[in-house]
Amino acid sequence: MTLTEVSTQLNSINNNKLPPIFFLTDMNKFKNPEVICQQLPTGSGVIFRDYEISDRKLRANTLAKVCAEHGLILFIGEDRDLALSVGADGVHYKENTITSALKSMKDKKLIVTAATHTFNSILMAKKAGADAVLLSPVFRTKSHPEATPLGISKFRDWTNRSPLPVYALGGISSDNAHKLLSTKAIGIAAIEGVIREFYPSEKS
Repeated sequence: MTLTEVSTQLNSINNNKLPPIFFLTDMNKFKNPEVICQQLPTGSGVIFRDYEISDRKLRANTLAKVCAEHGLILFIGEDRDLALSVGADGVHYKENTITSALKSMKDKKLIVTAATHTFNSILMAKKAGADAVLLSPVFRTKSHPEATPLGISKFRDWTNRSPLPVYALGGISSDNAHKLLSTKAIGIAAIEGVIREFYPSEKS
């Protein structure tokens, strides 16, 4: 099954209003995320990361226009002010900035997601006021080969006990995405998995 098929089914089963699938940008892997965004189904989510690029504000503006044209839900990583200035729908925080982002989360002008790697960090995200979390790595990943994957059993357990909606992230491909159907995840977040699905000619 494709990531789109699995994420759509998960989102429908678990009756969530958040996007079924998130594309996380990484210009080291794909220089023009706008190209991928133009291929995504309406209602998909995009998290603009690429924190270190010099023209981040300009690229965020460009991405915001593409997302608006294609009916996509845009989140800006780690920068509430930039998210508001480009008219994004939400902001995404790293695990280690969840607590310091309390003020941004409380005003609720934006939907807030947070990266999590432990069950305790899920609870921290809930306390901080996040709307959903991206839990990783579910499977072994190329980008972080040293990271021990949660595995489907632990991911299922944590998702079942989570006080927040959970997205599956990390090493997800068309070969293993179907395993997530046994969990209460509300969708899938991916970098390379989405690139392969919507731009298969790109070598990752």
